[in-house]
Amino acid sequence: MPLYSVGDPLSADESALLDALRKVIHEQQPEIPLSAIEPDKTLWEIGYDSLALVVLRREVKRMFGAQVNPAHWLQNHEEHPRIGCFARFLAANGAALSRKS
Repeated sequence: MPLYSVGDPLSADESALLDALRKVIHEQQPEIPLSAIEPDKTLWEIGYDSLALVVLRREVKRMFGAQVNPAHWLQNHEEHPRIGCFARFLAANGAALSRKS
């Protein structure tokens, strides 16, 4: 899996996926402003909890299809689940915005 470090630039595909993640996260947790959902932040830093992660995982599967397994990413980044890392993971695993139904 490609690594993401704080401050890494995102590719165009990763940025598009980040925008989609922002919308999903904000829809699930409206109290989290879109401006707070930055690639260098962890899901914990923006106010996510384990229950919200279950819902996020389901929504990501629905949006991007069965080939994307967010549970694998969450297991490997449980302590520091950076949003930019998640966008990079999705891009590397074939997530495409056109799959959204």
